[in-house]
Amino acid sequence: MKNYNSRSSLELKYGINIMRKRQEIITYKSIKTKLYLDNKESKFLLYLMDEAKKQYKQALYNVRQHYNESDQYLKLSVVS
Repeated sequence: MKNYNSRSSLELKYGINIMRKRQEIITYKSIKTKLYLDNKESKFLLYLMDEAKKQYKQALYNVRQHYNESDQYLKLSVVS
């Protein structure tokens, strides 16, 4: 019987992640990327990520406030 707690050679060699749910085995490949940035670029990237997180939280807050005030979901309107 195989030991499913240890990482297989495929996982270590090719970066294939194996997810086990009940008795099913689902495999998928992950792409790993390493960025080589200097200090200024990394600070700028962290700033952009922080701003994106703030905008996401603000949008989520606005959606919740709209629902709490009107008991209606927002409708998606597409402008073409």
